[in-house]
Amino acid sequence: MNRPPPIGSFSPVAEPQGAHGAAQQTRGSLVLRIGLIVAGGVITALVSALPAALRMGDDASPLRAVEQWLVLTAIATPLGILAVFAIGRARAGLRILAGDRTVAFAAGFLWWCVIELGLLSLFGALLKKTTHNHALAGAAFAMFGTFTGILVLLFARRASVVLASGGPASTRAGFAIAAACAGLVTLLVLVRTARADDLHTAGGLVDAVLFGTLATLTSSRILARFRALAIVGMPIAVLVVIAGLTTLGLDPSLRDSLTVTAPLHGLVIDFFR
Repeated sequence: MNRPPPIGSFSPVAEPQGAHGAAQQTRGSLVLRIGLIVAGGVITALVSALPAALRMGDDASPLRAVEQWLVLTAIATPLGILAVFAIGRARAGLRILAGDRTVAFAAGFLWWCVIELGLLSLFGALLKKTTHNHALAGAAFAMFGTFTGILVLLFARRASVVLASGGPASTRAGFAIAAACAGLVTLLVLVRTARADDLHTAGGLVDAVLFGTLATLTSSRILARFRALAIVGMPIAVLVVIAGLTTLGLDPSLRDSLTVTAPLHGLVIDFFR
């Protein structure tokens, strides 16, 4: 028989677990998840905007550089929130579909990306040297990409099955090697495209790769350890967006420099414009 605690005792009283308690727990969990998603979006936008802010603030004062960083963060915050939410849902769906083979499936996907990118790069360089007919080169490139994409997909699927059968250690090792190769290929692409000054390809790739990497990290369970972020995430996001867009509205010259120094953020501004 359960007895009530004596008067003056600080022992908690067990509350009945009914429909009302379950609803409150569900609402609290939902609010926590939304807060963590918003906080992840803000962190993604804040950190990924740093390279573009450094490019914009080469000849500016420290205060001007901070203003530019704030504007870039405000532009990327809604996009960061959407990216964190989408990647988190995709990870949950993949976990449901793949089950225990989620890491092996991700490793196979990375291998597919690395090998296909390498093949397309080599074939594109070969077409550039040997073919002067752009229509013929485009058709050949599309056919080659379709054929190799299917072939490499079969290879990646088989590789993921082999990794899954080798146990957790083999799966993690395969994923780590695939991630390292993907990082190396991305670095080579950034170096190779650094000479494309007119298109500003290198700057856009740096921003996009950093943005995607941070969105993937912040959509994981890393932020769940810091529940305070779920509380301060929404107010900070609102303040950053309002302050940044207000600064951008008061200084129209920033819009012109975004296209040159921050191509990713410039695309967002052009889309909403």
